[in-house]
Order: sequence, then structure tokens, then C-alpha cells
Amino acid sequence: MYCYKCGKRLEYSSDFCPKCGFPTHIYFKEKPPKLRLRYALSVPILILSTLGVAITLLLEDTLTSTILDVMWYISYNIFAPLVFIGLVLTLSTAFRNSFKYWLIDYLTALGMIIFPIRHHLMVYIGSSDIAVSVPIPIQGIVANSFWALIVGGIIAKQLLKREMKSLNVRVKSARNTFKLGIICTSILMLIFVGSPLPAIISISVMFFVCGILAWIAWHLTDVLASKINVFRSLSFKRSNRTVVETERQVIVEDTGFTEIFIKSITPTLLSLSLISFIAQFMPWLGVDLSSLDVIFRPFNLILSSFLILIFVSPFVAPPSWLLDSLNLKVYDRRKETVEEACVIESLKSFIDTFSLIGVIYSIYQLGKTFTLIFVEEAGEVSDIMLANLITIVTVNFFTYLWLLIATPAIIATTLYYKFTYNKHLTKLLKDLNPVKITIVIGEK
Repeated sequence: MYCYKCGKRLEYSSDFCPKCGFPTHIYFKEKPPKLRLRYALSVPILILSTLGVAITLLLEDTLTSTILDVMWYISYNIFAPLVFIGLVLTLSTAFRNSFKYWLIDYLTALGMIIFPIRHHLMVYIGSSDIAVSVPIPIQGIVANSFWALIVGGIIAKQLLKREMKSLNVRVKSARNTFKLGIICTSILMLIFVGSPLPAIISISVMFFVCGILAWIAWHLTDVLASKINVFRSLSFKRSNRTVVETERQVIVEDTGFTEIFIKSITPTLLSLSLISFIAQFMPWLGVDLSSLDVIFRPFNLILSSFLILIFVSPFVAPPSWLLDSLNLKVYDRRKETVEEACVIESLKSFIDTFSLIGVIYSIYQLGKTFTLIFVEEAGEVSDIMLANLITIVTVNFFTYLWLLIATPAIIATTLYYKFTYNKHLTKLLKDLNPVKITIVIGEK
């Protein structure tokens, strides 16, 4: 057994760790992973990134313009986000040591909640004389705060997930998932404050209607789509494939808001990628990712992503969530092989590759647009500052684009895990009727 806090090997008769004094009522059954939530990881990130920002601020009057531009670029795009990521990891380590794992979800949710505030603050800074007096590293901290909090929360939860596998007990790590999902997606609507009231109401209604209808589509198709992926056929009884289990299945729902956000990435990437390519061949859809109008008039974008959520994502997202949770095997009697019960590998690989290409293409289109705009208006700006400006604006607009598409997906995923996931997980396990692998091999 190993200490839960510091990882030191313990004697079974110990009540407290001899190194850190932590009680041994909870411990690792096997040696814990070296990369895990601990202060030795988070504190150096926080300190070094903070020092990077501070050094840039202190030396800005003594550095040459070229070196200062490079330092500003690094501070804005690297040090500033790492400050928040280090802070989130440090707080998450404290939550871990006090067994309050669900508080990590609140940090992820905070990242989404402050996005509208950050948006309006950056608009104010950019449209007033205050932009000249606010140092670039400070602007970087404000601008990158929301996504750095989200990324930090995701990293913390993934590290925690690795630890959970080697613990001697099952620990509850999620609370108030549904409430956080609805609150965060509702607060995101504040980004449209300043637009005409009818437009705000229309967009908000579209988001929630799209999310609800996508959830209904998932609810109606997830079990059937999962069985098609397992048996590779619509004739389940005549299939050469038999579902087997190597260990007893224990169904426990413990999905926090951070996991909801991670799972919503699949349908979001799929929507963004399809929209990126369809827009090139169907310009009449009115979704041009190289035009800024796609952000300021997002109705066509939301409608297109909604159609993809309804007609494409049901074959990939919910089935992968259900089958990954069950962790079953499939015995192919014809090939005499045993493999994972999962979404068809070729389909999953194609979608992953297609999604990556779509994201890269979207960023390329936005970057190309802003490059053409800023090169014409650059004036005396140095090449480094011009590159920094193009990077900042491209990332910002891609973030807006992402959130516009992700919001209905997050709503649908939240509803799915609240009202559908547990029931359909049990139903799918019953329908698949897995048998012991030893029985199948014995019959063979």
C-alpha cells in the first residue's frame, strides 16, 4: 500500500504515513503514477509562469524593442495562460487532499462563466484609450483566463481519473453536474449583451431548442446505434459476434461537469469540421468561416451545427460513451478473435482525422482573413507584434466560433447524462447479454 498524499510505501500496520503524516484510511493499492495531482507539479508551474510575467513587466523599460516584442509575445501566449493553469492545478491538489474532488468541476465551470465578462472587458479595453496603459502581459492574463481555467480543470480531472484506478475505494468525484451545465450555458448568452433584445432572445432560444432536440435524437438512437457498432450488423441474432465479459460489470454514474465538457468535444469537433468543408461546396448555406459575419450573424451557423448534431453525431458520440463505460469484449466466432466492444474503429479513426483537419482548416481560414486585414493596416508595427496580433485575434474568433457550436452540444450532453445515460446503460447491458468468456471458449 502507498500513501494517498505523498505516494510513500507504507506498512500495512501503519495508521499514518511516516513521511507526511496523512491517515492511511485511504491508500493506493499499487504504486501511484508519477504524473499526478501534487504540489510538486502545480506550484513550480504557477511560480515560474508568474515570474515570467513579472520579469517582462519589470524589464520592459530596459529591453530593446525587438527583445521586448518577443517577451510580450511569450508572456501573452504562454506565461499568462500558465498562471491560471498552475493556479487551477494547485487548487485541485488541495481539493484532492481534502477529498473534495467535485470542486474541480467548479473551476472548469468558472472558466465558462467568466467568458462573457472577459469578452466585454476586452471589448472595452480595445475600444478605449485604456488599452495603451494596460501592459500586454496583463491583457494576456485577462484574455486567456477563461480557456486556461477550462484546460486546467480538464488536466486536473484527467490526472485524478488515473489515480482513481489504483485506489482501494470508490470515491465520488461529481456533484451538481446538471445545475452547472444549465447555469454555464445560460450565462454564456450574456456574450450577446449589447445586441438588440429580440436577437438575444432568438439566439438563446435557438441554442436551447437545438440542444434539447439533439438530446432527444440521442435518446432515441443510442442503444440501437451501440448494438450496430458491436455486432456490425442489423441482424443481431444471426451475427457471428458474441458479447463477453472478463469481469463483473458495476454500473456507477459519476460524471462531473468537466467530463461533460470533454465529452461534448466529440460532437462539437464533428460539427465544426463538417461545417468547414460543407461551406466550401454549399455557399448558399450562408456559413463562411473566413468572414467575420459568421460571428456577428450566427443563425445559419447554429442551424447547420444543429442539423449535424441531429443526423450525424448519434452514430458516434452516445454509442462511444455507453460502450466505453461497459468495457465489454466481443468474440468473433468466424475470425476466432476477441476485441473491444466499441464504435467501429475505421469510422472512429476517420471522424477523428476528419475533425482534426476541419479544425486546422477553420483556423487557417480565420488566420488568412486577419492577416490580409492587418497587413494592410499594420503601419509601423514590427513583424513580431503583427504575428502576435494575428495570433490573438485568430484564437479569439476561433474561440467564439467554437463556443457557438459547442453550446448546443454541451446542453445535449448535460441532458443526456442527467436523464438518459444510466437507464440506457443498464438497458444496453441487458440487451447485449454478455456471457463469461470462459463459457464461449469452452463451447468452441
